[in-house]
Amino acid sequence: MKNLMFIVSSLAGGGAERVTVNLCSALCARYDVTLVTLFSNADSYTPDKRVKIVRYSDYVQKKPWIIRKAMKAAGYLPRFIWVRSVKKAVKPAATVSMLSLPNIINAAVSCGDFRIVSERADPEVIGGRYMRYARLAMEGADHVVFQSKRVQNMFPHRIQRKSSVILNPVAVEVRASEQKEKRIVTAGRLTDQKNHRLLIRAFARFSESHPDHVLEIYGSGPLKEDLEIMSAAPELSGRVRLIEFSHDLHERIRSAEMFVLSSDFEGLSNALLEAMMMGLPCISTDCAGSDEVIISMKNGILVPAGDEEALKEAMTRLADDAELRERIADEAQKSSQRFHADTVTDQWIKLIEENS
Repeated sequence: MKNLMFIVSSLAGGGAERVTVNLCSALCARYDVTLVTLFSNADSYTPDKRVKIVRYSDYVQKKPWIIRKAMKAAGYLPRFIWVRSVKKAVKPAATVSMLSLPNIINAAVSCGDFRIVSERADPEVIGGRYMRYARLAMEGADHVVFQSKRVQNMFPHRIQRKSSVILNPVAVEVRASEQKEKRIVTAGRLTDQKNHRLLIRAFARFSESHPDHVLEIYGSGPLKEDLEIMSAAPELSGRVRLIEFSHDLHERIRSAEMFVLSSDFEGLSNALLEAMMMGLPCISTDCAGSDEVIISMKNGILVPAGDEEALKEAMTRLADDAELRERIADEAQKSSQRFHADTVTDQWIKLIEENS
């Protein structure tokens, strides 16, 4: 079997890390897969046992204290050198990287492998250095994988010509329950990007006419305390619940009335794709990725990013129209075959086989 290598920041959590683990696990039946991590050795995701994990942190830990100190002072340079040594040892036919620094290192370190960098965010919205680093990696890589056409079109034609659009691989075993509860759910890191503040404000207005509904936000992150303070407002009466992410998330949300993604920007939301595949009626802000998997009022509802009034109105419309919820949920399940894990894995295999 061909050797295949993946480079990612860590396995400590996040959408890109989760996609990487899912891909490694799916591809290890066909390739000898090595998964390289550049930072923390904390694991939130565990790949198939056939996937070999090689960690920079393990490599550093074996060094004498004075060498470790010098390596830390040298910044990212030791990681470039280490990745080159790993590539020479593994001899991958292709190397796939995700996220900014892994992409730059992968593009810069060529050992005869086909170097694929994958953009997982919306560089135009993030802007600044991120866009410059993204372009730098893409210019040096052999191929670029985007999650959406919107992000692909942000870059020059010379990059687009050596690129493809491949959605995130999703496999969900749990299906939405026929018996619905008056729950609105979302899932994601508690960060500014996800804009849970907007969702809570919209829910507060929605709940004026729908006092029996509750909002459940699954996730953790730096804004937890701020969101808890917002949720404790007297007018919400404890109807906004912040719940730590758990591995049985799908079981917990299967009886929800709707799923809402309130992000200011995305690459492509795994949580949204999973909710659609489960058969939950979904509302999403019109951000990159969402606008290419949702046809508004057919298999979901799109609202402008940051628009509190539009989000409140969309939640009201779904809450008040059971027939609409059912129709949207059915169409979401049907359209989810585009990003089923088997379909997406086949696209990656085709890309690798045609170029290595």
